[in-house]
Amino acid sequence: MEGYEVEANGRLITVFSAPNYCDSMGNKGAFVRLEHDLEPRMTSFAAVPHPNIAPMAYSSPLYRM
Repeated sequence: MEGYEVEANGRLITVFSAPNYCDSMGNKGAFVRLEHDLEPRMTSFAAVPHPNIAPMAYSSPLYRM
């Protein structure tokens, strides 16, 4: 739910990049940064509201009909 999971004594990190997946999961998204010391630093983020446009309207003129 926080956008990432740390497992296997810190040797495995799973990152979820899609917050509130399919507008139904309520999870956060996250990203991981590795600095010079190679310690992972996780940052979580929440979903933002969708713009009021039709799905795929921006991808191709064919979808704007």
